Amino acid sequence: MSLFGANAILAIYSLYHLDYNPQRWHIFLAYLGVTWIACAIVLFGQRILPRIANLSAGLCLAIWFVTVMVCAIMPSTTGKGHASSKFVWGAWNNQTGWSSDGFVFCLGMLNGAFAIGTPDGATHRKFRPPIVSINAEPPPPAIQSPKRSPTPSATSPKVSPPNS
Repeated sequence: MSLFGANAILAIYSLYHLDYNPQRWHIFLAYLGVTWIACAIVLFGQRILPRIANLSAGLCLAIWFVTVMVCAIMPSTTGKGHASSKFVWGAWNNQTGWSSDGFVFCLGMLNGAFAIGTPDGATHRKFRPPIVSINAEPPPPAIQSPKRSPTPSATSPKVSPPNS
């Protein structure tokens, strides 16, 4: 995620500075900066983490809403209308230079899957209860062992109650 953030920061910077030509070391420095900021927030910002999570959730919903609105409104304002179903699903043009159209299509889908799947998996992992046995299903009856109360043996140490 840090590399994604670093690339996004440099892309935004290059939008406003047309003469800027990003170098590999610029991306690396931005990556280090984003990584260290994230580490500092996790280490020292425990009080603000819930607010950051709520802000991120709100930002995700706002970006989704704006994207849906742009996709719904723009075709009618340009006068071209929406693309036909035949063009969208049948006339796809692979301009990458790779020979396999299917592989390029699946490769293009990975960005969206990574952007949504990775944080989603991390949040589901985070919000599991700390006691695993709460979520675990009991084993089938053939595997269960009968519950027996422990019986003291002659070799077990005698435990006396604490003096108060």
